[in-house]
Amino acid sequence: MVFDFEGIGEHAYFQVPTINIAYADDVNETHWQCDFNGETILDKTDHYGNSTVILLSREKLSNLEHHHQNRLVLHAEFPKATAIIPEQSYINFFK
Repeated sequence: MVFDFEGIGEHAYFQVPTINIAYADDVNETHWQCDFNGETILDKTDHYGNSTVILLSREKLSNLEHHHQNRLVLHAEFPKATAIIPEQSYINFFK
């Protein structure tokens, strides 16, 4: 998933920006990586469950911001095909 923050203007991050992804089946292990403006800011493995909560560092995001291009890329690796449940998932970056 790519989140392009270009042109959003002035903004304030939540204390802990959060991505919560829910999926249909229990999954043994998922690997998650977040890159912001080309730098890895999170690399984690989530063990067994039917959702993943990703907590991002507001300080890291602020320190890596550019004036024009600000792109957060979320990579996920699942051990098998998995359906994401959008109605139970959410993303909170800004106040």
